[in-house]
Amino acid sequence: DRLAHRQLSAPLAGGDAVAVGDFEGYVYFLARDSGAFIARHHTGSGAVRAAPVPLRTGPLVQTEEGGLFALAL
Repeated sequence: DRLAHRQLSAPLAGGDAVAVGDFEGYVYFLARDSGAFIARHHTGSGAVRAAPVPLRTGPLVQTEEGGLFALAL
């Protein structure tokens, strides 16, 4: 329920976590087995609409304003 109405992107599962972005530019990391929140990062660069792309170190996220963010837990 904490992510209701957040207009989420498609998720990216990798390792023990799932990454998903929202309309305010936040990227959430959730535990894959329980769905518990692990971390949150604000890009400050517009909505995240596209699914994160996997990199070796974590997801690559693109915002609507053209920002690229390589994230890691």
